Amino acid sequence: MFKYNCILIFNVVFASSLFVSDMTESTFGNRKDGYIAAFGDFNSDELTDAFIINGSNVEVLLAYDKEPFFRPSSYSCNFSDLIITSIVPGDYDGDAYMDILVTTQFQNSSNIHEVRILWGGMPNLNCSDASLIKAISVGQPLVLDYNRDMILDLFGINKQSKRVFWVFDKSRSAPTEIMMSDNGKFKEIKLPHSHSFLDINDDNAADLLVTTHVDVEIWLNDETSGFRFNNSIELLVGHPTIYGQVLFLDVALSGQFFLVVPVCYDLECINSTILIYDNEQWHDLQVDFNDGKGTLWRFVPPRAEVYLETITMRSGDYNMDGYPDILMTLSPVNSKDTKAFLLHNVPCNLPGCKFYRTFEVQWEKLNTFGKN
Repeated sequence: MFKYNCILIFNVVFASSLFVSDMTESTFGNRKDGYIAAFGDFNSDELTDAFIINGSNVEVLLAYDKEPFFRPSSYSCNFSDLIITSIVPGDYDGDAYMDILVTTQFQNSSNIHEVRILWGGMPNLNCSDASLIKAISVGQPLVLDYNRDMILDLFGINKQSKRVFWVFDKSRSAPTEIMMSDNGKFKEIKLPHSHSFLDINDDNAADLLVTTHVDVEIWLNDETSGFRFNNSIELLVGHPTIYGQVLFLDVALSGQFFLVVPVCYDLECINSTILIYDNEQWHDLQVDFNDGKGTLWRFVPPRAEVYLETITMRSGDYNMDGYPDILMTLSPVNSKDTKAFLLHNVPCNLPGCKFYRTFEVQWEKLNTFGKN
């Protein structure tokens, strides 16, 4: 079964022209199994490698400057008794080499994830490294740098349902667990979460945004105390039925991040829209999901399938105009079929526009890829 994401190359010839080329075969060759989980320069050759989950296998496809651009390597481990749920490459011991953090589950273990690390800097992976569980998290943790020591740490919920930071050091031993400072009664974190680690107040230190079922909490980076609660942005609880994953975007190229969230006003997502928070109030971006051929499309109601567990938007500048666009999976209202679409960031000229940008679905751009 073909599971690799298609690699798309977008070339702009004129301002309004966008051509899409399928680079899948020239990128991966004949390898078409597994899921792309992450990217990073694992072997320090200044080329971006791909990290693959293939059943119980973790594998690094090394990048080359000639076709195929990603090729199998000796960096591979098999964990036959575990379910691999995510991969996050990064430096977790401060030696300047990229390591591989792997989250795993045993069969039928609900939202409990074990954190394991395969240490980098060697010609091969020592797969036995992953036999040591570094932390146990309810839901998947967020990777951040808690104490500004350039060693990656984690934020999440421990088995006691407490918000904690897991702080790593150079010893490669189990991380230190630090409780999050209490801002009163903590709200329940939304799972899967869409937390983020970015600079909110322009002090050159990344802050923490925590997504709960009812709001987005803003925790400012404090060099002496880790993070301190600042304020929260209330979601429109009681109106939308389903919230997707929050995205933080500079939608208007203003140098300012806005919260963007896909929502459904009913359980079947027949009434789907995208909301944006302008730091004062929420606005409906009035995205038109009618394809002009008699079919109304919607967000895919969350279901137990890879990539469809929650409503997710992916951002990037697809037409090279400087504005971030969105890639989303949609479904016809009368079908469970799915298809990926580009949503271009355009000026909002509709009557009643409350925000000056919106997104316009490009119905034909990815037709050559079918439903993949």
